[in-house]
Amino acid sequence: MAVSLDRIAQKLRERVESAVETDLFAPEAESPYGLTRLSYSDFQRAMRLKGELLREFNGKKLEEFYQSEVVQNEYGTCLKLIHSIPLELSLGDPETSHQALYSELKLLYGIGPAVEARLHILGYRTLRDLAEHPRWGSQAQQLISEFGQQDVKRLQGLIHRWFPTSHPLGLKLFGMTSKEKLRIFDLESLGLFGRPVVLLGMARPCGDRLEIYQYLTRDILEELPALLEIARALGKEPALVTYNGRAFDMNFLEERLSYYGLPFEIDPVHFDLLPHARRQFRDKLPDARLETVERHLGLQRAIDMPSALVPDFYNTYLETSNVGPLIPIIEHNKHDLITLAVLITEFCRS
Repeated sequence: MAVSLDRIAQKLRERVESAVETDLFAPEAESPYGLTRLSYSDFQRAMRLKGELLREFNGKKLEEFYQSEVVQNEYGTCLKLIHSIPLELSLGDPETSHQALYSELKLLYGIGPAVEARLHILGYRTLRDLAEHPRWGSQAQQLISEFGQQDVKRLQGLIHRWFPTSHPLGLKLFGMTSKEKLRIFDLESLGLFGRPVVLLGMARPCGDRLEIYQYLTRDILEELPALLEIARALGKEPALVTYNGRAFDMNFLEERLSYYGLPFEIDPVHFDLLPHARRQFRDKLPDARLETVERHLGLQRAIDMPSALVPDFYNTYLETSNVGPLIPIIEHNKHDLITLAVLITEFCRS
């Protein structure tokens, strides 16, 4: 990075916060983005930030602040931003993961909490103990064989057949997952389904660092090459980590690829952390929005804006050719990926 954003971020934050002080007692009004829980004061603050960004970055280029390269494929070009963050992920211990799976008797058809309790009294604590049981032995042996194949996607399907997606047993599969396949994914778009994607972010662990790659569309025509680049970067069978990705990000990616007539060939093991966050923090936090969870974990963003304003900031960039409004979009996406990486370790440890 040619120029550090830290000094600029501090200066912008001081300007915006100073301006907010002047109308702390202004009456709340309905925000144009009210359906997204964006208050009018947050909207005002974001608009001030955008104004400061336009002044601060006037005449400057993204390449001055980020390591980047123009990537080209058969459909055109887009800008690839590259970050390397000191952060080592812990996916848990494989042996502990196996023990948790073998100890869950309710994975067998016909065994519920009451039957499991009776089996425990009789000394059947694990599936191995049940392997010679006259009633449950055949099922137990089949499941033990499944575990031995180390097919994480298959095992995830077996768990979700009997348990909700928020069940902690699903997190134990991280311990059986190869770090080399892990891909953390998040996208930013101009709205809900049917609207273009403007930024696609992916992170992967690399030793004691987190490598982040973002594919930015500098204009709408670059959406197709950016989609193709992220699809190739994710791979066909990744161990995918998202936050509400089952309902949004992956469906959105598939919809945009389909719009251009491209096949959706990604068949991931999918760890969606949102249900686990709801379960983990339901008694501690008012909601499970990533921003709320992030504050609880003590993480702080230098430059950020509400995700609802991504279309507004991006359109301002298109209208002015000033890269300033792109900065918080890039930083928002980058820090979402970092937060998910921290959450993986947090959940696996707990």
